[in-house]
Amino acid sequence: MSARRQINPQLLRAAREKAGDGTKSAAAAAAKMTWQGYSQWEKQPGRTYFDWNSFRSLCDYLGVKPEDITDEVPETQQAM
Repeated sequence: MSARRQINPQLLRAAREKAGDGTKSAAAAAAKMTWQGYSQWEKQPGRTYFDWNSFRSLCDYLGVKPEDITDEVPETQQAM
């Protein structure tokens, strides 16, 4: 079984700043979500529940693999 992963806000922001026009609005549009919704991904660490289709679209736009902008959830939190 693969480990659960969570979005790493710092890695996400760094990837966004390197890709495309670097704005949150452009990243949100690529992920087919609102600017406010995307902004939460960059603000709140530990996000493990998110729309996979939006996340995949965002990864494609940023030119990264999901593993590049996520971390494994620590074992102590796996059962939660």
